[in-house]
Amino acid sequence: MEFERSSEKESTADPKNMGYFLLDALFDALDIGSVLTLHKSRNKIPYDLVGLTKLLVIGRMRSPASKISTYENKDNYLMSLADSSNWHEIYKCLDELDKKSEAIQKRMNQKLTKETGKRGEITYYDVTNYFFEIEQNDEDIFDEHGILLKKGLRKKGVCKHNRKTPIVQMGMFLDAHGIPVSYHLFPGNTFDQATLRPAMKKTIDQYNLKKIIIVAHFLICFIALVMMRLIQNTVVDSTGASTKSAFDWEAGLSAKRVQAALKEYSAIEIPQGYFLTTRVTEDLKTITRALGIEKDLRLPTLSELKQYRFDIRKKLII
Repeated sequence: MEFERSSEKESTADPKNMGYFLLDALFDALDIGSVLTLHKSRNKIPYDLVGLTKLLVIGRMRSPASKISTYENKDNYLMSLADSSNWHEIYKCLDELDKKSEAIQKRMNQKLTKETGKRGEITYYDVTNYFFEIEQNDEDIFDEHGILLKKGLRKKGVCKHNRKTPIVQMGMFLDAHGIPVSYHLFPGNTFDQATLRPAMKKTIDQYNLKKIIIVAHFLICFIALVMMRLIQNTVVDSTGASTKSAFDWEAGLSAKRVQAALKEYSAIEIPQGYFLTTRVTEDLKTITRALGIEKDLRLPTLSELKQYRFDIRKKLII
């Protein structure tokens, strides 16, 4: 197979990431899109809700940045993730995700339970917090009789980063493999111990949890963490890495190595309709081998890359 380079600039400029193919397929396998598509249809949302959510999740996994930076980098992917020309839509998207948070968590758990069997034999609970670049607490809302209607969410409390600005507390349940089951948000001035009872009350019945072990922008992080843990656990199972417990997901590949492997895998369009792909790293080989999606791409055409993307999606159906 031969091609001519008409210029140095034409053959080296503007590499596009293709490592996201795997993350794109995992997102679809978790069936998040169907929840959002139905919500978009029922509420006549005019923008690409599914695509923007996918952009946020994949951006969080590949190269964490601000929402606006993630949006500005949307053209860095080999094939478009989101059909959007207005950056305001990325923030509108967050409001809709907040409305469908519980539905998305439930759908993800249904898909994972179907694939992996029981997830609630042993469950871990952990609490963390997120700080905000604001000075004042969110105000509590009272009715005309002075009865509390809604507590402000961003409140000053004990921050893990030792910041003095308002924070939000997040309690998260994880299964025995470290894959998140559900999460709940609490005002920043809530003590860690005080988050457990309301979180348990809401989660145990819904997800049929049994034994719980306490380990003393949120939906995006939740989805990204689920996808990362799925990749890591698959690598552990495939390589037979030595683990002390089923909870030791870092034994196969660390999250940083997974992130780097997917971020570095790119393709550059060259003359005559071909693409020059970057060398597949050993870590990426480990990931694709574990997932059963190995394929040697040498100067692929766009149609061959689309087929490769389709093959990954088909392989990762849950």
